[in-house]
Amino acid sequence: MQSKPLKSAYAECLQLANTHYENFPTASKLVKKKHRQATAVIYSFARRADDFADEGEYDDKTRLSKLSQFEQFLIDIENNRPVDDPTFIALADTIQQYKLPLLPFRKLLQAFCMDVEKNRYTDFDELLHYCQHSANPVGELVLRLHNAYTEETAGLSDNICTALQLINFAQDIGEDYLQRNRVYIPQNELGNISLSEQSVTQQLSSPELIKIVDYQLNRAKQLLLQGAPLVNHLQGRLKWVMKLTINGGLLICSKCQRRNNVFLRPTVTRTDTLGLLFKSIYFRPR
Repeated sequence: MQSKPLKSAYAECLQLANTHYENFPTASKLVKKKHRQATAVIYSFARRADDFADEGEYDDKTRLSKLSQFEQFLIDIENNRPVDDPTFIALADTIQQYKLPLLPFRKLLQAFCMDVEKNRYTDFDELLHYCQHSANPVGELVLRLHNAYTEETAGLSDNICTALQLINFAQDIGEDYLQRNRVYIPQNELGNISLSEQSVTQQLSSPELIKIVDYQLNRAKQLLLQGAPLVNHLQGRLKWVMKLTINGGLLICSKCQRRNNVFLRPTVTRTDTLGLLFKSIYFRPR
């Protein structure tokens, strides 16, 4: 039986996951009830840390200080010291229950620190390094929660997570530039094409820029398809979640490639959703 502080900590994590502006599937019936609390705790950790890096009026020094405090909380958990923070009270229990390693959480914190300190990437290797910290650890943790983490599933999951991160970059080019002065197209691939506040606010998509973004999306699509056989290693609801995730990524990728304006975020219609569900039913990757 959970103590009152622990029960309260889990409840706070669930509330954050269910009420935050992002669409997070913690409360979804597709996530097994026994895993919802743990999933919400991981989300709470990542969401709060991400907000330190991106939201509010903090200066960079304050953002890094808050992320450093989270790292200290992880050290406290590692050394079995009590932490007076709801997310980490619940996280310590989740880590113990599921025997989760701390490295994925530390990688996420490193990614959020990169968000503060770095806004351009020289080449794809640098961008891939970022994805290995910002996206891939989430996939690892989900697999570990469901006792589905192996060397083979880890590689497939990394491809899917990296692909989804790249697709997200491609659909948010304007927002990332205007709100955070970040460009996630490798500089050596962007070449002489420069993004400016004027080009973004006026949504000036040159044929050259469209071609470059299309190249990024093709790369993401290839990674997504390479990781798709992961569904063959999964069972039950997680298998369905993964099918919908992969096909959802392919749908957004396709919509991005059909637009004539790279600054226009694609929208998903009800018809798209029905098609996604139908396609996922018969999805059998090899």
